[in-house]
Amino acid sequence: MHIAMQRMRAVLTRAAGRQGTPSLFLSEAPIPQVRQGQILVKVGAAGVNRMDLMQKAGKYPPPQGATDILGPEAAGVVVSGSTFPYGTPVACLLPGGGYAEYVAASPELCFPIPSNLTVEEAACIPENWITAYQLLQEVGGLTDFPANGGKPSGVKSILVYAAASGVGVALLQIIRAFLPGAKVLAVAGTPEKLQCAENLGAAVSLNYKLLGDTLGDEALKRTDGQGVDLVLDCVGASLWEQTVVVDRTFGAEEAEEAHQRLQESANIGKVVIILDRAIASLHGTP
Repeated sequence: MHIAMQRMRAVLTRAAGRQGTPSLFLSEAPIPQVRQGQILVKVGAAGVNRMDLMQKAGKYPPPQGATDILGPEAAGVVVSGSTFPYGTPVACLLPGGGYAEYVAASPELCFPIPSNLTVEEAACIPENWITAYQLLQEVGGLTDFPANGGKPSGVKSILVYAAASGVGVALLQIIRAFLPGAKVLAVAGTPEKLQCAENLGAAVSLNYKLLGDTLGDEALKRTDGQGVDLVLDCVGASLWEQTVVVDRTFGAEEAEEAHQRLQESANIGKVVIILDRAIASLHGTP
């Protein structure tokens, strides 16, 4: 489809003024050029994420080559491209650009919106749910979920940090659906967040603010001294030492570099440890 107009409305970031806080304002920007293989989506709704807040504050630069328009997730309808028929409602994971009327997206990071979801609901899914799925299946190594007819993973216990965060809430629901026999230990900092985790299927609630340095010992106690098979950490350096205590086994030689990087990082990191291997996916400043 040919877009007659070449400019679109977009929410842009204004540099910090006297108050010292960057602000957002509605303006215009060029409609993004669609590269080969991409689709163009007319945006109906965009999600708001911590990455947006950090980027707005100048603490998280956009990925190389990405637009400086905020918005790592959005939903709308396809208006150009061959992967999806014209008019298909889709939700998209993006490097940025969701805070605009149009966004160019990679089709492999988009999915058709089910009929039971509104465009606003769909816009809240990609960042958290794709991250959670990646943590479990690609990074955590659970490539065969029993509920999908695959072989049992052998994972019987999972500890989830930041269990009431966006990624944590997605993790709990994916675990409940695909690994229904796994015992989940949820870590959060308030009774309300822990209750949220319990409502989503967590068997054990651990308040890290109350437990402090005894968090790892308490988790061991709640697993009869066995530890857990899988730790999903969306917090990073601040809880790393407790993670080492809780996890049953992991390859220390593989974790050394990740540990060092986490200790040096001032920003949020994401770490997954499973059985005998550790993989770190870090978000931080250079």
